[in-house]
Amino acid sequence: MLKGSFGGRIGYVVIVASIFTYFSPFTAMMTELPIILPFIGLILTAIWQSLVGFKLFKMGNEAPAA
Repeated sequence: MLKGSFGGRIGYVVIVASIFTYFSPFTAMMTELPIILPFIGLILTAIWQSLVGFKLFKMGNEAPAA
């Protein structure tokens, strides 16, 4: 994703979202970790899925009709 047609920024957002989402189960089990970590991951995941989905939709509309 970093070298593809989606751009490097989206790739880095995906990596950061994955890191934050990784802490979700540990946040549920332990109270020392801030509860905001899974929410940041959730928000970043929604952002990158929306951006990639919109780009894929645009790419599908630009494809020649068969």
